[in-house]
Amino acid sequence: MYNNVLLSRYFPVKSKMHDMDPFAKMLCTIIFILTLVITNSFSVILLLIIVDLIMLLRSNVPLRLYGKTIKSTTPVLLIVIITTLLLGIDYILILFWIIKIILIVLYTSILTFTSTPTEITYGFQKVLAPLKLIGIPTSRVALDLTMTIRYIPIMIEQTQRIKKAQASRGIDYDNSGLFGRMKAFFSLIGPVFRISNRRTNELLTAMEIRMYTVYNKRTSYRTKFWGFKDTFIVFLHLIILIMFIYKEVMGYGSLLDNFFVRWIWF
Repeated sequence: MYNNVLLSRYFPVKSKMHDMDPFAKMLCTIIFILTLVITNSFSVILLLIIVDLIMLLRSNVPLRLYGKTIKSTTPVLLIVIITTLLLGIDYILILFWIIKIILIVLYTSILTFTSTPTEITYGFQKVLAPLKLIGIPTSRVALDLTMTIRYIPIMIEQTQRIKKAQASRGIDYDNSGLFGRMKAFFSLIGPVFRISNRRTNELLTAMEIRMYTVYNKRTSYRTKFWGFKDTFIVFLHLIILIMFIYKEVMGYGSLLDNFFVRWIWF
């Protein structure tokens, strides 16, 4: 069960996506999700699918990992399908929502597979940099994000260890019926919270000993510089967003959608 969790799993391999500046990847992710959320245009979604597939293939991450990521969203997709069918929503709109969810999951997976937690935090901090002008402590927000990203795999690993230890003592997690599984699940909560609290205190002590503070200016041990390919990819995402806004304002959206639908149909 827990082995299928791929959240915040960095996949170390050489690729164009791995070499991109983290700030550029974060900007592309934000623009991609924003465009995908606000559009219901078939032509724009088709372009986003193409962009998603190109970046997915250029990441050099095995496709089975992306498949596992999509598989982990199956409960969410089922909830969306059942809810929309009960509400009597049109099938085409349901299909659009499913495609949007899958594309968002795939794109965010590209970000997490090709960026270390430190790089994600760096990109996130750069995105939030303008908020410093209104007094928001972006460094502290970025630190909280880093700790969260690093903590999730540790918690999953500790949960696996506790589960195996309790299973060796006779607790059955798989064949004990509904109430038995609930009891076994609640038996996990106490040890997990105790271990997490101990790990948190150890981390705070280590940071205090090293005199770590978020209020001083900090540099990065390894830095990636913004290059031409970063500009090109961000510009490509912006073009798609601007194109969507332009055709919606000018009223060309329905014409393009009808053209794409007829072209695919025939």
